[in-house]
Amino acid sequence: MEVVNRTPFTVAPIPGRFGFPGHSRTFVVKATLALVHRGVATVLEEQPFPTGDVAYDDDPDGLSAPRYETDFAPYKPLADVLLVGHCHTPGGEPAQRCPVRLEVGQRRIELAVTGDRYWQHGLAGGIVSDPRPFTQMPLRYERAFGGPEDSRNPVGVGFGAERVLDQGDRRLLLPNIEFADRLIRAPADNPGPAGLGPLARAWSGRSHRQGTYDARWEAERWPWYPDDFDWRYWNAAPVAFSDGYLDGTESISLFHLHPSYPEYTSRLPDLRVRLFVERRDAKDAALDEVEMRLDTLWIDADAEKAVLVWRGVTSVADVEAGDLLRVYVDAEHASAAPRPIGYFQRRYLEQLQAIEAEWAFEPEQPEVLEVEEPTDSVSPADTADDETPLDEAAQLDRIRAETLALSPDVKPGEPPDAETAERLLAERAAEFEPEDASEAPEGPSAWTRERVLGSAEDASLAGEDFSGLDLSGIDFTGRELDGCLFHGSDLAGAIFDGARLTGASLRGASLGGASFAGAWLLDADLTSVDGTDVVFASARMRRTCLAEANLTDAVFRAAILDDADFSSARLLGADFSSATLISTQFQQAELNGACLDGVKATDAVFADAVLTRATARGGDFFEADFSAASMANAVFDEANLKDVRLEGVNAPGLSLVGASATGLRAAEGSVLTGMRAGRLAAAGSYWETASLAGADFTEADLRQADFSHADLSHVCLDRVDAAGARFIAANLANASLRQINLFLGSLERASLGGSDLAGANCYGVEFLDAQHAEARLAGANLNMTKLEQDIRHG
Repeated sequence: MEVVNRTPFTVAPIPGRFGFPGHSRTFVVKATLALVHRGVATVLEEQPFPTGDVAYDDDPDGLSAPRYETDFAPYKPLADVLLVGHCHTPGGEPAQRCPVRLEVGQRRIELAVTGDRYWQHGLAGGIVSDPRPFTQMPLRYERAFGGPEDSRNPVGVGFGAERVLDQGDRRLLLPNIEFADRLIRAPADNPGPAGLGPLARAWSGRSHRQGTYDARWEAERWPWYPDDFDWRYWNAAPVAFSDGYLDGTESISLFHLHPSYPEYTSRLPDLRVRLFVERRDAKDAALDEVEMRLDTLWIDADAEKAVLVWRGVTSVADVEAGDLLRVYVDAEHASAAPRPIGYFQRRYLEQLQAIEAEWAFEPEQPEVLEVEEPTDSVSPADTADDETPLDEAAQLDRIRAETLALSPDVKPGEPPDAETAERLLAERAAEFEPEDASEAPEGPSAWTRERVLGSAEDASLAGEDFSGLDLSGIDFTGRELDGCLFHGSDLAGAIFDGARLTGASLRGASLGGASFAGAWLLDADLTSVDGTDVVFASARMRRTCLAEANLTDAVFRAAILDDADFSSARLLGADFSSATLISTQFQQAELNGACLDGVKATDAVFADAVLTRATARGGDFFEADFSAASMANAVFDEANLKDVRLEGVNAPGLSLVGASATGLRAAEGSVLTGMRAGRLAAAGSYWETASLAGADFTEADLRQADFSHADLSHVCLDRVDAAGARFIAANLANASLRQINLFLGSLERASLGGSDLAGANCYGVEFLDAQHAEARLAGANLNMTKLEQDIRHG
């Protein structure tokens, strides 16, 4: 199923069973916006993909309510309007109380925020202590009404047991956050939690809507929801703020929710998402519309960001949605009447034609050159007698125009043939050649090795041309060489430590054993340079081009190489330890055995590169691209691999021990056999169709990860946290999953022959059509699974 998307927003399908026992697909379209005070929210350039629950940073185990509620709800009958952030007192001045108000369109909710306080015992009963002044207050349910014994909000305060304060006193705290119309007046008051953020699904305010899971459900509805399931379960907002759907034009008002503006106003950007599907049996690519509803607005008041989520459901033929050929996503103004489907049908066909044309012919784009403005102004008089190559080029252009216009060989209205044009051009150009080359004015004497050696050490050599010279072994330490040309020069053993070579060109130079330690090589051109053991330690090389360079065993330790280009370079055994490689290009580079330990390589591109046996321990590769790279036995232990692309890599024996890899994408048939990934933190990662046979994920964090259709035979998943992970149609033959946490995950159609799930937590796991006859399940928690009933009655 291909997604054709004419919006900047991200799209995700969710399999379901609406129309049970039939199958369905829910489509989620997610837009991330920047709020603009007193203006219209704008669409951000970076659009994150739909995600599961996102916990607060100080709640990694997700014991509290999530900061961000999952995007993967199959359906919401009402809109959620959610906000996270802080209450800010006016002017940042300490206050005991501060009202908070959120308005979205006609929706309005008010909170009363109060400083820390507690119940005191008095003659008239409970007395509230004076609130402690505050300047900002986090709007979290830890500060709302509740307590460990309150299933509505087990992380709150004010309900149940007293707490020990900093002074050692035992007091019953009062909540900091209340609904403005439900203030606590007496110790017996029980208002429930107040807030603007998402409530946890496990809390009773939502969990009571899950329906009845009994024998009749198992017999008639499994694996789908029971027939008494209340779809408001998927609404995360407090009940007072779940109402109807949004239309995308609403105004937003935040009162005391911004540190600088007591009332912060903005407006949604007038968007309506339209989504269509093309089914395989459709004639002429006819589209069926899926009705999309704007059912979620999430606001991060601190960051001035917002997220919109549209959601729609359509029926499909089977669990794989094999009848859907394409999904088409478009958008229009929400304030206008919806356009007819024919309009989007035409746009869809235009987009398909554009895609086909792009695949059929991708012309090479001309190189865009950055030209610096001259630092000194020059008058026409200054250049009247200065015949430069540019002057000659201009004259030749005039010759070409005049020749073609005046030539008797060319008939009016038709271009000359190539032979005639070149002959006439040569004849006219010859008029500008000097009769005797010896009569040409003598230029400056050419540089020689001896002249270079004899130049004063403090003399600037900027802009000089040393091309083709033998300058091997010469000491250029600290010299000014900006803009110099060393094309094809022999620089073996030369010393350029601390030299300034900004904009210099060393194309094709021999650099064996040369040293550029601490040199300035910004915007320099080192294309096709050749040499082993070259030292660039601590050099400044932003935007330097080293494409097709042969620099085996070169040292780039602690160098600054942001936006540099190593495309197709040969860098065997090179040392990049502690270098900065932000947005650096390594496409098709050979980095066998290279050291990238401790590098900062965010947004770097290693597509199609060879990194066999390379090491990158502790490196920061956030959002780097390793697509189709060869990485056999490479070591990325303890590295930051968040949102890294590993699609299509060939990386048997890759080591990711202890790495951080949330959002990592290693799908599209990546070969990762024998991978070592113990303690890998890869929540929300993607491994669909990957070959992971024999991999070791011991004690990894794989929550919400997707291993659908992956080969996980003989893999070790012992003590892994894989809550919510998907192993749909995965091959887990002879895998070890001892004590794995698969809470609410999916093993649908998975092959489990010979696998060991001893002590595994499989609560609520989907085992539909899984091959589990030879699986070992001693001590496994199979509650709320179909497998439990099969075993019980087997």
